[in-house]
Amino acid sequence: MGFFDFFKKLFKPKKTLNTVTYDEVIDSIVKMEKRQDECIAQIESNVEAEAQLKEKIRTTKDATLRMVYAKKIGALRNSSKRALDRMAFAMANIDLFEMVKERIKDNNFFGNSDSLMSMLGDERQLNAWLSQSLGIQSNAEETLMRARERVSEAESMQDHPEAIYGANEDATDILAEIDREAGVEAEVSTPGSSQANASK
Repeated sequence: MGFFDFFKKLFKPKKTLNTVTYDEVIDSIVKMEKRQDECIAQIESNVEAEAQLKEKIRTTKDATLRMVYAKKIGALRNSSKRALDRMAFAMANIDLFEMVKERIKDNNFFGNSDSLMSMLGDERQLNAWLSQSLGIQSNAEETLMRARERVSEAESMQDHPEAIYGANEDATDILAEIDREAGVEAEVSTPGSSQANASK
């Protein structure tokens, strides 16, 4: 290792939870699962070896050998117990790392909002924008109402020349003529009315 590499390692910034990445947590979980698997493999090997030793004890008459096999079984069981403790510790670590992993996912999801959400989170900026927006709407509505009032006022003051919009003499005569024709048609449409009047 060169002096420069040693210098970088010596002054390497301390790792904090705020700088831990999702991939780093995954790596830690994988490493701990590997340790857990090693513990399981050791326990399985010990169980298999114990079964073989038990079989030797059952088939051996020599007391010394039987004692040796029994001591080996005791050592295997002690090894399995220690391996079981290590496996339990690894499982507890994995559970903790899984919680950290999910928390990092939540932080990335809820913390990395888009720029619009970040701007809306600025209360002072949001209030200024709302005030401006409502002012634009209010000005537009006020302009529209003034325009409507002005148009209505202009229409109410407008003259309607009788010569253009009124009923002239020809139109009056035509209406009277139509009314007379309608009366004649009504009398013709009820022929029994004259006979009824005569019998009276």
